[in-house]
Amino acid sequence: MMYSRTHRNLFSIIVIFGHFGAFLFGFFALAIGGGRVNQEFFNLILMASPVLSSTALAALVDLLARPSGGSRGRKVSGVFSAVTLFIPSVLVFCVVIVFYLFTSQSSIASPGDLKIALGVLETFFGAFLGAISKSLFEQEGS
Repeated sequence: MMYSRTHRNLFSIIVIFGHFGAFLFGFFALAIGGGRVNQEFFNLILMASPVLSSTALAALVDLLARPSGGSRGRKVSGVFSAVTLFIPSVLVFCVVIVFYLFTSQSSIASPGDLKIALGVLETFFGAFLGAISKSLFEQEGS
């Protein structure tokens, strides 16, 4: 069990750095692995930007709203912590795998396939965040 502030901070770090890290990995993997960073790649990033930016912004706003840390908050259950930290970690890992599969031309061969795969992952992540956002980012005492 952990306190809600610690849990929120861990979740925010996974979301912010995980997503940006996964897309940076994709950028460098595509640039190094065959020079496939072109207009199609930037169109893909723009397609994924709304979910990525809204998720990262929600996490960042929550972190910045408590610069001194505030109270530790209530304790959250181990199951809640495990689920809400495991799923975004797996989704970030899946984004990295999708970029890897695209650069290696194994399962995801075309930019269209890449868009579909990332669209599915980002849609699932957006739905997941919508389902947990109230319990995750609620203000203490509300």
